[in-house]
Amino acid sequence: MTTAARTPQRSRNRSGKKAGKTTHGLAEPAQKRHLAISVPLTGRERLRCRWNRLRRAPQEVNCATPTDGRAVGALDSRRRQLARLGLLALLALAVSCSSSSTSGTSTPSAAPAAGTAAPARIFRSHHYGYTETLPAGWHSNGQATQRWDGTGAPGDGDSVVDLFIGPGGVEAWAVAAPTKESLAAYARSTIRAAHAAHPCPAAPQTNQAITIGGAPARLLGMQCPAGSGFLVEMAVTIRHGTAFVFASENPSGTMPTDRAAFRKFLAGITFPQ
Repeated sequence: MTTAARTPQRSRNRSGKKAGKTTHGLAEPAQKRHLAISVPLTGRERLRCRWNRLRRAPQEVNCATPTDGRAVGALDSRRRQLARLGLLALLALAVSCSSSSTSGTSTPSAAPAAGTAAPARIFRSHHYGYTETLPAGWHSNGQATQRWDGTGAPGDGDSVVDLFIGPGGVEAWAVAAPTKESLAAYARSTIRAAHAAHPCPAAPQTNQAITIGGAPARLLGMQCPAGSGFLVEMAVTIRHGTAFVFASENPSGTMPTDRAAFRKFLAGITFPQ
C-alpha cells in the first residue's frame, strides 16, 4: 500500500512539471509579441529580429521531430530550405532599404557615345522655300522679315535676306525672286546690280559653272573694291522660274578658308520639288 500511495504522487509531480513548462512556453512568445508591439523598433533592429526568428526555426523543428534516419534527412532539408529563405529575405530587405534611401537622388543622364554623329541642323527659309543643312561651324543668324522684290543687290544688313554665320566670321546670305531670264542673263544682271549698289567691279574676276541643289549655277567672285583683297562671292541659280542668289563675304577681312567654307554651305542647299 505504501508503494501504491507513492506512485500517484510522482505522477502528479511529473504532470505538474510538464504543465508548468507548457504554460511557460506559451506565455513567453506572447510576452515577446507584447514587447514588440509596445516598443517601436528601428529598421536595423527589425532586420535583426527577423534573422533571429529564422535562426531559431530549425532548432524548434529539431526539438519536435523524431530522430530516426528519414526524419533526420527531412530535417536537414528543412534547415537548408529555411536558411535559403532567410538569406533571400535579408537580401530583399537590404535592397528595399537601399532603394528607399537613394530614391531622392537624381540619376545623371547618360553621355552620348563616343563617335556618335550629332543630329543634322536644318534651316528652312520661310519666304524663299529652300532648305539648308548647316555644315559644322555654321548657324542661322535670322530669317528674312520680308520678301525681296527682285530689285537692287541686298547685303548682309538688309531685312530681305536670310543671314548665316560661318567659321572664322565668314557670312552668307540668301534672297530669291521670280524671273523669266536665263541663267547666263540673270548672272549678268546680278553683276550689274552689285556694281551699281556697292563698290564692286563691273566684271567679276571669276565666273565658274557649279551646281546648287542639283540645278546648274554660276559662282561669281570679285574684290570689292577692286584690288582691295576683300573677296565677295555670289552663287546664282534658277529653279522653276525663281532666281536664287547666295552671297558670301567676311566683314573682318578675307581668310584663306572662306572659299572652302562657302562651298560647304552651298553643298547643303536643297530646293522643293
